[in-house]
Amino acid sequence: MLTVETWAEIRRLHIVEKLSKRTIAKRLAIHRSTVTRALASQLPPRYTRPPRPSPLDPFKPKIHALLDLYPTLSGVRMRELLEAEGYQGRQTILNTYLRDQRGSRRSPLVYERTEYVPGMFAQVDWAVMPDRVPYDGELRRVYAFLMALCYSRMLYVEFTLSCRTEDFLRAHRRGLEFFHGTPQRCVYDNLRTVVLRRRGRDVTFSPQFLAFAGTYHFDPHACWPAQPHQKGLIERPAGYLKRNFWAGRTFRDFREIGPQGWDWLDRANQRIHGTTHRRPVDMWAEERARLITLPAVPYDTDVVLALRLQRWGHRVRFDTNDYTVPATCLREGTWVTLRADDREARFFQGDTLVATHPRCWARHRQVVDPAHAQSLRPQRPATYYAQIETAFLSRYGEIGRTFYTGLGTKTDRLEQHLHTILRLETTATPEQITHAMAQAITAGTFDAGAVAYALYRRATPARATVAPLPSSFDIDVPTRDLQGYDALVEDA
Repeated sequence: MLTVETWAEIRRLHIVEKLSKRTIAKRLAIHRSTVTRALASQLPPRYTRPPRPSPLDPFKPKIHALLDLYPTLSGVRMRELLEAEGYQGRQTILNTYLRDQRGSRRSPLVYERTEYVPGMFAQVDWAVMPDRVPYDGELRRVYAFLMALCYSRMLYVEFTLSCRTEDFLRAHRRGLEFFHGTPQRCVYDNLRTVVLRRRGRDVTFSPQFLAFAGTYHFDPHACWPAQPHQKGLIERPAGYLKRNFWAGRTFRDFREIGPQGWDWLDRANQRIHGTTHRRPVDMWAEERARLITLPAVPYDTDVVLALRLQRWGHRVRFDTNDYTVPATCLREGTWVTLRADDREARFFQGDTLVATHPRCWARHRQVVDPAHAQSLRPQRPATYYAQIETAFLSRYGEIGRTFYTGLGTKTDRLEQHLHTILRLETTATPEQITHAMAQAITAGTFDAGAVAYALYRRATPARATVAPLPSSFDIDVPTRDLQGYDALVEDA
């Protein structure tokens, strides 16, 4: 069989190197007639296999007739009908043939362009950026929230590191504030943050999202699954964002995206739109009067959580990161309330703000306020002992120093003795405690218990004098007759 490689070499040798057919046949070890046939053909040889008969051939007229009557007939049911007429082939070739036939019978979809009324519709969607971007030493995926008014094509874009419910609602609220109003209906894909469940036309929206929609007075609409043309007005800006803004840019940190994105968005809303042939910002000036007025109190999109304090280090864990709080928080309770947006994380005990930190979007980090670390130092053993020692020596003067020196030579539990003496001030004055320590020093007893006993004796009134008991020789004891005892012994 003449291959394409041999055909090309024959033609090259004859046309370029001017070799004869006989020489070419000898060099390539082929027959001379093969050389003649290759030179006569202007097209490369093609191998064609003769068609093989298919088990479906006798049944194709029947298949076409059934498809005309029942276009959605399943492959299993089709095989059952054909087996009644003698079909013995496999299900696979039948399914392949049915797929080809249905594809050739399906007419191409034709869409009608929608004309929008000002202030009526907006479309919302997420877009995933093609490249990961550094954030605090980690490569993170970047998401873009997009919202467009359908009449004016006015576009809003916000970049985030997360697309959870609170991030979606926060960006959505800022988009409505960017437009200075709310359209009457917002169109969405079947986002998890919007649609909890869908069964055909029955759509169950998220309760939190419905609360948001009720606050801004718009009607939510979820597109039919796998029908992107129903929100094509926002699909096009997503591609435009990736090609026109993201492509060709390099970001050293996620924080660089925001300022560059705002500059790009300002230019994008002032360009001549390819469909309307007008600037979106000019058409938005007309549409703005038709938008619903924003509520006086915006929807609260903060993350609100009750979090337990960790005893080690007095920290609170949120989104894998540990945030410090003052050491005094444990005295008030073991729980704090978190309120977090995309910029700050604030911690409350009751209505009192106890700590504020920048929101950390990295993972497994320690977010520490130096003031909180300073508040932990008095609880360390060495610092605590130093505080007790300083308080003792400053309160009781030279007598206190003498007693402190004596304590150091008599006991290893110096801190406990000092703390016990300081606590005596709940019932005695420093002067009284100093006097009691002087008595203990005179007695040579260096012990907190001796000081406490001296204070007790000082506070207890002296007892009344009691008459001494008579001695034994002053007591008149009658003499008893022992014969009665002898009689008892004899009777026994």
